[in-house]
Amino acid sequence: MSKREILSSSIFDSAVAQRVIAITLLLVALFACAGIYQAGISRALLLDSVHNLRPLTVQAGVTFQDAMAVVFGNESGPLGRPVSMLSFWMDHQGGEELDAPAFRRTNILIHLITALALAVLSLQILRRYEAYPGQASIVAAFVGIAWAMHPENISTVQYIVQRMTQLSAMFSLLSLVSYVYGRRQVGSNEVRGLFFLCLAYFPFALLAVFSKENAVMLILIFFILEKTIFTDEPRPRRFMWWYRVCVLAALGVIALGFLLSMPGFLEDYQYRTFTMWERQLTQFRVLAMQLQYVFLPDISAFTLYHDGMSHSTSLFNPGTTFLSLILHLFLLGCAFRFRNSQPVFALAIFWYYGWHFIESTVVPLELHFEHRNYLPMMGPILGAIYYASLALHKFKQRTVQVVIRGGVLVWVIVLSFLTLQLNTLWANPAELAYHWYVVNEDSRRSKIQLAYYYSNGHYYDEGLEVLLEGLEQFPNEITMLLETWNFACQHGLELPYTLEDVASVEPYEYTGDAVSHQVNILRWNLMQNNCGFVEPETFNTIIGKIDQLNMQPQVRASVYFDASGVIVAMGDWDRGFRLLQRAYEIDRNRYILRQQILFAFFIEDFEAADALITLAREEAEKNSWNSPSFLRELDNMQQSARERMASDKGATPAVEG
Repeated sequence: MSKREILSSSIFDSAVAQRVIAITLLLVALFACAGIYQAGISRALLLDSVHNLRPLTVQAGVTFQDAMAVVFGNESGPLGRPVSMLSFWMDHQGGEELDAPAFRRTNILIHLITALALAVLSLQILRRYEAYPGQASIVAAFVGIAWAMHPENISTVQYIVQRMTQLSAMFSLLSLVSYVYGRRQVGSNEVRGLFFLCLAYFPFALLAVFSKENAVMLILIFFILEKTIFTDEPRPRRFMWWYRVCVLAALGVIALGFLLSMPGFLEDYQYRTFTMWERQLTQFRVLAMQLQYVFLPDISAFTLYHDGMSHSTSLFNPGTTFLSLILHLFLLGCAFRFRNSQPVFALAIFWYYGWHFIESTVVPLELHFEHRNYLPMMGPILGAIYYASLALHKFKQRTVQVVIRGGVLVWVIVLSFLTLQLNTLWANPAELAYHWYVVNEDSRRSKIQLAYYYSNGHYYDEGLEVLLEGLEQFPNEITMLLETWNFACQHGLELPYTLEDVASVEPYEYTGDAVSHQVNILRWNLMQNNCGFVEPETFNTIIGKIDQLNMQPQVRASVYFDASGVIVAMGDWDRGFRLLQRAYEIDRNRYILRQQILFAFFIEDFEAADALITLAREEAEKNSWNSPSFLRELDNMQQSARERMASDKGATPAVEG
């Protein structure tokens, strides 16, 4: 064997050894990651999990119609997120109880698959920039491990409904794997390359978008890849046609859709406590903070409750707003300047900001959630580990090598330890609620959540004390006022104030929290006579003042829905029925229509009940409510209504269906 052959063989063996080491490290780390996340599983359903998963308990059957009602019955996004809802339906065992551990185990599995997809994508990207054999494999493995073990991802995995974010990320990465592979094939085999580019669109990009809509930013990432790592790749004629239509034209359509949505965005800001300009200013701080947390995570800051975060009111209030803007402009400027000479650096920066584009700009969302960094953080992690590996190759001094290797290894170990520590806290929802209460002193939601867990442990006085503390901070906030009164009433405590006191508060403040939920509990307390019934004038004053607040239409409809029950119980049938009708005009859902039917039965107006049931059938056909369980309920109610009408007239009833 020649010297050249021996050298080639040794290089090949070195590359193979590196790949074996990389694969082994990755699989062992992901196995450990699964165990760490398994330790954090609990039965708790947090924040809006119950609301988003409610269709599973309503449509408890296993028929095709029941599945379709669940899959296409979600309202959390403009497209309904049917892929995510289908996955929830597949997890659900039927019945009215939601199996939180089962949902979380699936979330963990999706997280591990996403980490594998990230490692494969990193390997494909970095192969063309290898400075030594096996570099891409080792870097890709550590990128997948560091991201999988990062503590900022815990709330995305353990907060059940963020499966929508997870599935969107997983399918987005699979789309990018297909895109990068196909793009590399275009120069040597254009047809094969175009096939994989189309595969990136269908099914993967489509599945990503129907999991969560911000996956449309995949098109922007395709564009970024072309302007960074694929600048010197061949561009045959057929590929250019594909690129112009599927990337450039698609970006134009997305931009146009974004612009056309601006009036709706502006209108929705009336329901927020900040303006569009204030939100954009605040996002400069949020993005800088999340970038910091990628490398220096602070687990005390990782919480579901950021409602106490103050928003920026100008570029210099607070001063960190302007400093954050300078940081973003500097990073974006460097990425643009070095996009040709340092394409991996440019990709890392553009990736971070590209994936944040929708949720961190003008869309009227809440200011901050960790799950928004689930995909974006992959770019900075990839860039950091890649350039650390380049430094290892460039600096041969033993001390430097030890510092770099040790630094990366210690960083990954610290990430893993923090993830284990925080997951252990997630396993105990009561301790987690107390932790969030301590670290979020300005959060109303954290106080309400802690009071709930105190009540579960029968520590009612302590729960009321926490709520009264919140009321001192927000004395006119209607959700806190009703929450505190309802809590004391439900648990037999001395009422801290009367409903007459609530009615006299001027003016009500509303921060966007679930006032409709508190009106629902108030209705239950009043109907059960837990703390005595309320004077009609007092109740009408409270509801009238709530009605004057800026609420989203569905929230207003829910307030009307619950208030109507109390008003009917007071004997004002006509006003209660009209309030329900107003609710239905705002939010045409079957629960409101069903309540109208029940009211008609209650006042023995069977002709009205029969007419409403006929309307319900028509609406069911138009709005995909035609699940067997709902139609059976309508059949039974219509038969009962017609029997009562026939009994009054002495005739035999005729029943539809």
